[in-house]
Amino acid sequence: MANMTCFRGEKENRWGSAALRLNDGLTVRKPWTGGMLPDINTQQVWARLMQDIKQQANDDVNAYAQYLRATGRDFALATARIFDGSFEDDFNYEMAIPSARTFLWEKKSGVWTVGSEVPWVESTKDITNHYIVLNAATPAASTVLGFGHKTGTFEVTFLTDVRTSWLEKVNKAPVSEVRVKPKKDFTAEERILMRDLVRPPGKF
Repeated sequence: MANMTCFRGEKENRWGSAALRLNDGLTVRKPWTGGMLPDINTQQVWARLMQDIKQQANDDVNAYAQYLRATGRDFALATARIFDGSFEDDFNYEMAIPSARTFLWEKKSGVWTVGSEVPWVESTKDITNHYIVLNAATPAASTVLGFGHKTGTFEVTFLTDVRTSWLEKVNKAPVSEVRVKPKKDFTAEERILMRDLVRPPGKF
């Protein structure tokens, strides 16, 4: 299986510096049950996603895609699949989702399910619809869940935390060059900023 490359830009005053962030990865601020490291349960996140599509978009995947993109959602992490599509901010991250797989949305007996697999991991040129990102054949077996968007920037909204080990570059330099600050050494201000982003939340 191939890796899927995605990019994300973050403002330091909202997400912390890379020195703070890389303790636990690109984590979701207010993840749904099952979406938090170290115990990702993608099946739980999938079930919550199905509820949210009904509640926010009248069970319409296309409308829900627009809902996700309209503004930042604290239960998700927005990324782009091309660097030019990510916001160029204080810290620009490049990640590689290992063994990524992409699937069409399919409705069976009135219920949204994971449909046919499509070869959209390594290239965006053939993307024709919104899609699901996993790293296994089913949500139950996966450790990541992303909502792929059919847009000019080919965005992916992740509903699960992104592991530090999946990050490859920060501001176009290798992640290995970042000097990570141990959580025990965070200042009082840094603890306030990062309290929802560290894992477990609020634990330093």
